[in-house]
Amino acid sequence: MNIEYTKTTFETRQKLLKEEEDKCSELTAQIEAAEAGVTEAQAVINEFAGLRNRRKGIFANLLKMGKPTNSEEAKGLDSEIAAKREEADRAADMLEAQKELLESLFNERLQHLNRISELRNLLSVSRYELFIADIEETHLPEYLEAAQAYAKAAAKLVGIGKAAVEMKT
Repeated sequence: MNIEYTKTTFETRQKLLKEEEDKCSELTAQIEAAEAGVTEAQAVINEFAGLRNRRKGIFANLLKMGKPTNSEEAKGLDSEIAAKREEADRAADMLEAQKELLESLFNERLQHLNRISELRNLLSVSRYELFIADIEETHLPEYLEAAQAYAKAAAKLVGIGKAAVEMKT
């Protein structure tokens, strides 16, 4: 295993992981901004719905009392509702667009999170390969040299042992 290649692979994977994490952070910020827009649009829509419900309540009370439904309070709410209707329609359209954007951002972030997981696994493999390459490049030659010295010493001992046996016989 070539240690330089292994180091390069490790560094490349580290760089790719950092890029993916940065992109994921960027997407998270975009999601938070889009969610804030959703909250604002939902508030406008809820305010409009509240005005309509208040008007319905007034109509219900007027009808129960047998009074005409064109009271000053109902007319005031009618003009307030008319003014708010355009803003609520705009907010509803914006809310729909924000939800589509959020779905797209969540899907894109999920892809990056999956890639981050994959890169972390590959980085672990690279760490292991780097460890093995370091052993092969630095320690293995030392071990092989020691093993050869041991084999030579053992051969000498065998030779001495044979010579001793021959001398006895």
